[in-house]
Amino acid sequence: MYAIFKSIVCLGLLLLVSTVSAQTITPERVIYRGDPLPISLSIGHERRITFDHPIYVDVPESLAALSTQIVGPDLYWKASSPFDSVRIVVGEEGGNRIYLINLNAVQQDYAAPQLLVSDNRAIKNEGNKSIEQEVAAVSDNKYPKIGFGGLFRYSAKQLYAPDRLRESGQLNNLTNAPIPEGRIHHLIRKHKVITEPIKAWQNDTHYVTALLVTNGTDLPITLDPREIRGEILAARFQRNHLEPAGSVGDTTTLFLISKRPLSESINGHAVRIDSRSIDRDHQED
Repeated sequence: MYAIFKSIVCLGLLLLVSTVSAQTITPERVIYRGDPLPISLSIGHERRITFDHPIYVDVPESLAALSTQIVGPDLYWKASSPFDSVRIVVGEEGGNRIYLINLNAVQQDYAAPQLLVSDNRAIKNEGNKSIEQEVAAVSDNKYPKIGFGGLFRYSAKQLYAPDRLRESGQLNNLTNAPIPEGRIHHLIRKHKVITEPIKAWQNDTHYVTALLVTNGTDLPITLDPREIRGEILAARFQRNHLEPAGSVGDTTTLFLISKRPLSESINGHAVRIDSRSIDRDHQED
């Protein structure tokens, strides 16, 4: 009888210690200030990342080792094998906030704690709103608000989705916009690429332009949205890794959001628009 009682007491103590240990794992807190966030995963352990708002995530198709689940503002990542740092874009669902994350996975014996991500830019922006801006935001309810994420998804669907899945621009007050004719030289710093606008749309506040970007070298390259010249509010690559010129995977689509037409947004930023016909075999000067 004593042995049974002793076993029950030990089991109870073990459960109590386990419960206390689980409760003492304090979440990590970070404030996003515009620089990419380094996040590390432990292989085989799920990690939860929580933002201030619902989100969407762009995960490279080549990252097969990563499992992704999204529930409102919560992002759940789990890696099945190790991988080096990969740039991933997380955006605010229905809003304009964009986060850059450098994600990697390593072999560890423990699970990383929950990560709480706050956006310092949002706090500043809310504090700087004028009365006129607040009134305009309340009064302008003719069309539903569409953020940067919505603009990116709309333009991608217009280019690549089947007709039945394409959205009507009238729902978001979006119409076709003019694009620069010809190649754009030196739009992306550090890389020799062929850049050609293919389509653009606009509403009352923003322009979104889609461009084909082709590797002009015999080496693979990785593109970084921070290297784009001009007065650009947000940028997204369909995929940011390009294979050498002439091979499968040497071209991607770049989506740019700006306050003005693209030709005006890049004017005066060491960018040149060539109105001549585009020669795919001609590399960047």
